Amino acid sequence: MEISVWNGTLVITAPSSLVSQGTASFHIQVCSEEDARHMGLSSFLRLYLGPLLRILGGFSPSTTLCPRVSRDETVSKYQLEKDDLRQDGTLRYKALLPGRDGKRSVFRICGLTELEIWDLGLEKVAMIRCLPLLGRFDLKAALVYDQKLNILPDEDPRSRHADIVGWPAEKDKTRSIAQVLAAEAVIRNRT
Repeated sequence: MEISVWNGTLVITAPSSLVSQGTASFHIQVCSEEDARHMGLSSFLRLYLGPLLRILGGFSPSTTLCPRVSRDETVSKYQLEKDDLRQDGTLRYKALLPGRDGKRSVFRICGLTELEIWDLGLEKVAMIRCLPLLGRFDLKAALVYDQKLNILPDEDPRSRHADIVGWPAEKDKTRSIAQVLAAEAVIRNRT
């Protein structure tokens, strides 16, 4: 990949499966050259290059994930519905109940910056469902495992997607587990 600046425009030339020649150039006007100098290279790269490379399919944010979700990891359920929270700002347990397929979709956020966590929710959840991303609910994997549930990550670790599975067949037990998870979840609102 080559990165250059021409007349204040960032030019990125990278291998791509999107075009037949195998190389694509992207020209992005992000700021003036003077602004770029003040911004600093690391801030610039963090802000613009990461999301662009994810679009190209050649970049998965930071950490390589293990095939099994460790007890130390945090997983997030992204909030798309206002009704997930009560008037007092506490989480309703229904937001964490499994779907008809017996799974609760979550994302592994280990090793991501706050910006990357929000970008993940926008790209993988909100844009696909055509709904605004309102917030997220962070859960310690240990809490999920302590409820005798399991977290099954997708085969492709770059997706960062996982499902909470192993919910009991009895609705009362499922509700009770969801209440425990909701009480311990860390609520993060998107600002």
